[in-house]
Amino acid sequence: TGKAVPKAWQSKIAPLTHPALGSYLLLEAGSLAYSTRNFTSAVGFFEKAVEMLPKSAAPRNKLGMTLMAMGKRAEAVQVYTDIVTTFPRDVSARMTLGEMLEEEDTAPALAAARVHYQAALAASPRSAEQMISLAHVQRKEGDTVVAYAAYNESLQLLAARGIRRADLSEIDLQARVFHGIGLILSHTQLDVGISYIARATGMSAFDRYMLTDLARLLLQRAASSAETSTQDVSAEGGG
Repeated sequence: TGKAVPKAWQSKIAPLTHPALGSYLLLEAGSLAYSTRNFTSAVGFFEKAVEMLPKSAAPRNKLGMTLMAMGKRAEAVQVYTDIVTTFPRDVSARMTLGEMLEEEDTAPALAAARVHYQAALAASPRSAEQMISLAHVQRKEGDTVVAYAAYNESLQLLAARGIRRADLSEIDLQARVFHGIGLILSHTQLDVGISYIARATGMSAFDRYMLTDLARLLLQRAASSAETSTQDVSAEGGG
């Protein structure tokens, strides 16, 4: 209408806010450099973004991811450690640190990984991803009863959100659960455990870790069958 906004209304109008264009462009430039494997440039962009956004975990996570891609594991660990210290509820950093520690496969590293997964799950309690990772560590630590319960709860979470056949990430998550359950059950029910892992390998595009475990258990079953057959022959001969 061309009329000025009445003064009585002006105080009620929320001021427009815009993202810091400089930091946005830095993050975009860093992501582009990362996608073209120009990691050195990406690190530079992300480091500047961290300086401009001290209250945001996003550029720090991107910096850590880039350092990992460059093979600078120790530096990446430090970045992620700084993130969880400053942003204790940051799920991305917690999960990444947990995965890095889990790969070390030592008792202290697994215990530390469990702490990070538990923190991630506390921040996102309905996440099947976090629940599955926690179950994996609990199983490796020998806490099979708790791990088995966590695996089953994660299946319920996956079912609740609906597993889409075309979504490979959803199928892979379910395969990881079957793999874990199979490893637990194989200690007392070898054939049942084998069936779970066989199902998991088919769902997860024949993942090499799952195939390795499946082959190991099949060899174990074959050795057990051969031993039983030998004992039967000896018993017949003795009769």
